[in-house]
Amino acid sequence: MEFARLAHTFEELERTNSRLALIELLTEPFRLVEGPEEIKRICYLVQGRVAPFFEALEMGMAEKTVARSIALAAHTTRRRGVSWSESHRADGRQRGDRTKDCEAG
Repeated sequence: MEFARLAHTFEELERTNSRLALIELLTEPFRLVEGPEEIKRICYLVQGRVAPFFEALEMGMAEKTVARSIALAAHTTRRRGVSWSESHRADGRQRGDRTKDCEAG
């Protein structure tokens, strides 16, 4: 399954309040898996993780480096990318929402 499709499913989940609709939306990615390894990855991402708890995982990227990378990918200014990182805590919005703001210009 492509990550973009899974990300779209996560966006739909965020907008849905109905428990039955949530269950239906969440089953879709599992219907489209191509192998058992994908099931593990989807499960971790649904939990907001990229690996199991017992696995020591260090991304090795500072928060400002990530912000600059997003600014570069969104073709916006480095300053705006850094402000994304700093304003996350101020306005309480999720980083994904702030990233969409960078993409919007």
